[in-house]
Amino acid sequence: MTLRPPDSPAGVLRTIRPAKPAIAYGQDTQHSAFPSVTRLPDNTLLVVYRQGSNHYTNRDGFIRSTASHDDGRTWSAPATVIAASAGTDFRDPSISLSRDGTKLYLTYFKATTSVGAAGSFFRSSADGGATWGSEVRIDASLPSSAISAPVVQLADNSLLAPHYSKSSGETFDSAWIARSTDNGATWTSTRVVNGQSAGRDYQEPYLVNRGSALFLTFRWGNNASIGAALSTDNGATWSTPAAAFTGTGRPSSAWLADDTVVVYLRDSAGRFVIRATRDRGTSWLPPYVVQIPAKGGMTTYASMLETTPGQVFTVMATEDAPSTESRLAFTYLGVGAQQTPLGFVPGEQAAVRAGYDQLVLATSFQQPNGALPIPWWVAAGALTVTDGLLRSASADNVADNGVVETGSPDHRAEADFLWTGQAGFGIFLRYTDASNYLLFTPETGGVNIRLYKNIGGTITQLVLATGKPVNAGGFHTLTATVRAGTVIAAVNGETLIHYDLTGAENSALTGTSAGVKINEQSGSVTQCRRVVITN
Repeated sequence: MTLRPPDSPAGVLRTIRPAKPAIAYGQDTQHSAFPSVTRLPDNTLLVVYRQGSNHYTNRDGFIRSTASHDDGRTWSAPATVIAASAGTDFRDPSISLSRDGTKLYLTYFKATTSVGAAGSFFRSSADGGATWGSEVRIDASLPSSAISAPVVQLADNSLLAPHYSKSSGETFDSAWIARSTDNGATWTSTRVVNGQSAGRDYQEPYLVNRGSALFLTFRWGNNASIGAALSTDNGATWSTPAAAFTGTGRPSSAWLADDTVVVYLRDSAGRFVIRATRDRGTSWLPPYVVQIPAKGGMTTYASMLETTPGQVFTVMATEDAPSTESRLAFTYLGVGAQQTPLGFVPGEQAAVRAGYDQLVLATSFQQPNGALPIPWWVAAGALTVTDGLLRSASADNVADNGVVETGSPDHRAEADFLWTGQAGFGIFLRYTDASNYLLFTPETGGVNIRLYKNIGGTITQLVLATGKPVNAGGFHTLTATVRAGTVIAAVNGETLIHYDLTGAENSALTGTSAGVKINEQSGSVTQCRRVVITN
């Protein structure tokens, strides 16, 4: 008999999964994005990020920091690391700690309205980030340059800083690595992946190391794929760079104690995805979706740090469709089943049984009172959270639609509602906008349970169910699912509606969002206390 851990059935490697991300309330007004994390000798987690009024067009970004002394559960008020300066956008800050723990290293690049990549810069701090030394440009010989990765310190104490830059007269970005042997006072850059000769951009290189081995990931062709290359001699020579898998965004990575390399990236739908290799890039595990942004939005980068073997703290950010709001979120990746400071990561068998990998969002609205955070988007009316309950912002008989992008037209939504006065709440499926959706809703004093379609603004009743009233004054659980054109809806666990969309209906209703409708009127109350959405 062969004994094996419960999480590792025969032929199955332990899966890398996240605890579901948590929004960092209070750290993320305006557009807070492009974060990076390191850990101080006293175990403080220190995050730096760029804050501005939008993704980049206003060119007003500056660098802030926040710290956690309890493994990411709570965070300090933001502090300014580099203050705003008119006409200069400080972007993509990255932070790392020296091998002996005595210095912090900070990198960033500058942009202006006329130059999008106006140089890559380095600073160091000897007091835990309380003060920072003068900035040093690491790419002084290059006319165009940007950096979006932290410094790596080798065993000989030399510093490596990957950046993407152009030499004079070039039209394509290349991946370079700058090296300093005097603790960052001076730098020499070497081109590692030549975009000019390949006729494609190689951007946002990210470097991690284990001993003398270096693993480099970068954007291959701007937004087509993620490339990778390996060095086993401290960067003196490199394997032939190659496209590893499809994806885009900064491919930030972490090299774990068990020799796994985990890479965060943005997929074609703007979602946060991780890929992992256990053989240094020869093969890759399937993509795993960690977080889905609001409809039309996208990820605004992540940073990882292995805090204990097999447990990886992650800070990430996602922005809305207008690119004016981006919020920080935190999670832990777990290799196999384990309890992290920010939640449980199930093993393979438990995750399969529970449908954990299909979970898009689960919330009981335990947040400070106010607006719904990303990834929610309020598609109509106005919604607010008050003492753990989702409500209309005002009892005005205007439909308030709160939905979440699922990435698929097939999904399931479950929500607990309480109402008094007048019904009119419900669950949305295949939501595109206020004129295109499916709606499961109790009406007429909760006696009539209906399924509607709304196509191009024309609302049609598809099914009417009676005899099972949703009574006022207590919470009821509504559940609705659409799979391959079949809609099944239930109240308190009892299926009341089973409807097959026609071919025309199925073709017209292709929205990939699900959510809830609240419609309070004067003198009435509608409350939602729990929402669970899965693919």
